[in-house]
Amino acid sequence: MANDFYQILGVSKTASQAEIKKAYRALAKKYHPDINPNNKEAESKFKEITEAYAVLSDEKKRKQYDTFGGTGNFQSGFDFGEFFKGFQGQSSRGGSTFHFSGGQGGGFNFDMSGLEDIFGSFMGGGARGARTQNPFSSYGQSAQPQQFEMEVDFMTAANGGEVEIDIAGHRKRIKIPAGISEGQKIRITQPDTLIAIHIRPSQEFTREGHNIISKISVDPVTAMLGGTVTVPTIHGQSEVTIPKGTSSHAKLRLKGKGISGGDHFVEVKIETPKKISSKAKELLEKLKKEL
Repeated sequence: MANDFYQILGVSKTASQAEIKKAYRALAKKYHPDINPNNKEAESKFKEITEAYAVLSDEKKRKQYDTFGGTGNFQSGFDFGEFFKGFQGQSSRGGSTFHFSGGQGGGFNFDMSGLEDIFGSFMGGGARGARTQNPFSSYGQSAQPQQFEMEVDFMTAANGGEVEIDIAGHRKRIKIPAGISEGQKIRITQPDTLIAIHIRPSQEFTREGHNIISKISVDPVTAMLGGTVTVPTIHGQSEVTIPKGTSSHAKLRLKGKGISGGDHFVEVKIETPKKISSKAKELLEKLKKEL
């Protein structure tokens, strides 16, 4: 590989760490193996820029490189496979700097802050939406599961079901247990993955634990005289009895119609018609006198 690391990254010798990281980030995205599958030239370029960044992002190694250049065991002592194997899986206090102990040039720190999204997919965390906490974990002593997020609809979260997702190029059928909560995680194997579940809001229902809440509109006559109204529930259509004299915001209970034995509460909203016939108006006037 070429040994002018500054030229490889396209930065000056006085470039700051922020400038070096920015340059590397742009080049790593451009030549990333996932973006350039089966492209040996891109793979070689990716290795080259990673070698350059691994040295220039470490102040001690950079100083040594500036002093000795390519003679300081940088030019030929870097093996890309050993680069990953050498990561000890130990982060700094900030959680984003990893120590590499292999190679003839001795150990150095590799700053990963802001680069996790690039290496996450390269190291096996490539499922869309995945957030890999340690991009080199698969090469460390104790690999951590991949982190993945997915959204399910309200009814699937309430009643349970199966959904298909793509994780690192593998189609997986995931069983969603009935009553799963927002943010709850499901763990699967092959590959080892923790999936955080997010629930898409429903236009009909809201949820309080295992109880379901919905609203219905009732006309004034039914509210006064009582009656029966058909309402949707997570288990299908159901009838709810409107007691005589029901007022707005009253909550009617449908026992056992919630999640896993929970209840369904129907909140009543009395809706007055904006237009009525002359006969209906006459009847209401008579009713008004009687009340």
